[in-house]
Amino acid sequence: RFNKYSRIIRSYKYYLKKDVKSYFSQCNIMLFLFLGLIFMLIIHPLAGLCLFISVFTIMLLQRRAGDPLWQFTMIFTSMAFFMSLLVEFLVLKGDVGRMNTVFKFYLQIWVMFALASARGLLLIFEHMDKWKKSWKILWLSGFFLLFTSVLLYPFLSTGAKIRDRFDRTAGKTLDGTVFMNKGVYNFKACNIQLLSDKKAMEWMEDNIKGSPVICEANTGDLYTWCNRFSVYTGLPSIAGWDWHQRQQLSVISEQVSKRISHVQTVYNTPDPWEAYRILRRYDVEYIITGQLERACFDAEGTGKFETNSGILWEKVYDDEGLQIYKLIKIDMNKINDIMPLLKRSNPVAEPLYVTIKKEDLSFIPVNAFKGGRGEKPGNFNEPRDIISDGEHNIYTVDFRNYRIQKSDSRGNFLMYFGAKGTEHGQFNDPSGIYLDDEGNIFVADTWNQRIEKFSSQGQYLLTLEHAFYGPRDVTTDREGNIYVSDTGNSLVKKFDKEGEFLFEWGREVSLAEPWGIVATGEGEIYVGDTGNRAIKVFNSQGKFLRQWKLNKEKCTELYLCASKNGIIVSDSLNGVITKFDRNGKILKEIKASSPSGVLEDVKGNIVYVNCNEGRLVKISF
Repeated sequence: RFNKYSRIIRSYKYYLKKDVKSYFSQCNIMLFLFLGLIFMLIIHPLAGLCLFISVFTIMLLQRRAGDPLWQFTMIFTSMAFFMSLLVEFLVLKGDVGRMNTVFKFYLQIWVMFALASARGLLLIFEHMDKWKKSWKILWLSGFFLLFTSVLLYPFLSTGAKIRDRFDRTAGKTLDGTVFMNKGVYNFKACNIQLLSDKKAMEWMEDNIKGSPVICEANTGDLYTWCNRFSVYTGLPSIAGWDWHQRQQLSVISEQVSKRISHVQTVYNTPDPWEAYRILRRYDVEYIITGQLERACFDAEGTGKFETNSGILWEKVYDDEGLQIYKLIKIDMNKINDIMPLLKRSNPVAEPLYVTIKKEDLSFIPVNAFKGGRGEKPGNFNEPRDIISDGEHNIYTVDFRNYRIQKSDSRGNFLMYFGAKGTEHGQFNDPSGIYLDDEGNIFVADTWNQRIEKFSSQGQYLLTLEHAFYGPRDVTTDREGNIYVSDTGNSLVKKFDKEGEFLFEWGREVSLAEPWGIVATGEGEIYVGDTGNRAIKVFNSQGKFLRQWKLNKEKCTELYLCASKNGIIVSDSLNGVITKFDRNGKILKEIKASSPSGVLEDVKGNIVYVNCNEGRLVKISF
């Protein structure tokens, strides 16, 4: 009779050939097999199965200790199952779910399975003569069915894949660009003829030597025609496909996003100098402007390349609506000679100058301390800096509404002036504000790269321009001299009261992206050095006097205001407002919700801007 227990023992002894020499070892193996089955069936079936087979194959190595081909087969089988187990629990950093982890590791797993199965099939056929005829027929039938089923896939799928992914009108060719001859790509509601791109790519391959950096469209969208020149010529670009690059560079993924943002600025900004500075920063030599760039970016922004050809860059290719410009390496010390030559592609004929006063309104405006996001008077959109005048009125920089709002000390709306644009009285993301002793208003018009001066009633008076790069704040001293925090250039620039440039400083003390700046009655200039996480103090001639470090890991926006016995610093990133004496000793510090601009009123209270909520907040300090 068939004895089930004795059959298991005989099979066990057959596979191990008595290499397990003690009862204790046999018990350990049986316990492992039992626990493996429990794990497989209850906790994680796939992981349990992989672990069970992986260890069992290692045990089978003992069956033919002197047979390297046998050991080769068992080791590869065990490794394949063990790697299958690992990817169930370990995932590479930055992966999309588990997709790339499984994809990359399973390529190796299937190679090992293929090698092991080839040797395994040979072993089976070598021992098949010892099998019963019925078992042999059953096994061969199953093997033939599975093997022929696998062979069907390449025959049935290849044609379907070609029809789905390839342009069959291109004919049989190894030239991967033939589809561009007739190809039309629809993107951003525009039909883009690809032939012009192909011709430009061929020109670049024939005429450009080495591996210069190029600048081309990058919208941050995946699997589009963006980065096509980098893909087809192999030349490096400022940034590749967004998510792919951020996965591969997960430790510095924010730098990828920053680079893509800079590419978009290059094409969108109407300011040729801003675009040029970014291009120089990344050592770009060639700029492409084709149908894709015009579909993705503002017409005024892409048009500046043609209007400034021969000044900042020269046109080296022009065919079928696609131009390639080569950057001209300008001596940055001679930039003052270049700036008057620069042109915007579509200058505005007449400035749009807007001043709205309370008496002009037919409704009651919102109180600034209530605020809220919006465009109505009293509402704000990402407000930044604030300042008060001799009558305790408060002026707030309404960043994304491109205006300056004036309210009384209780927050009641009085007036606003400004609009979005590039003409006098218009702003492009204004950040800082200051009032001189005569009540004149100075505004750091950040992305128009200038400082503008207005009367207390919002009438335009003066513009300061001196190769700024994103100036964030401005202040004046008792003599009327003007000091500008030129953030992008990491400098402080000084002008006289008429707007004539005097001198600059910052390199000798390694200023790094200075933000807030304020002059005190003692003639000292305090600067918020965000890159070095410090407050630095200078005299009016730019001589370094002292500094103190801020106990923060990182700072991005530091707003400063003078106090009766020191200065007050609003740290937006870390959400704190700190009062220091003039030597950096902390007098008081409070937590605040998304603070930006700050001032101290006559009673010693603090008024600060809650940027996220779009309102002013008054607290006792």
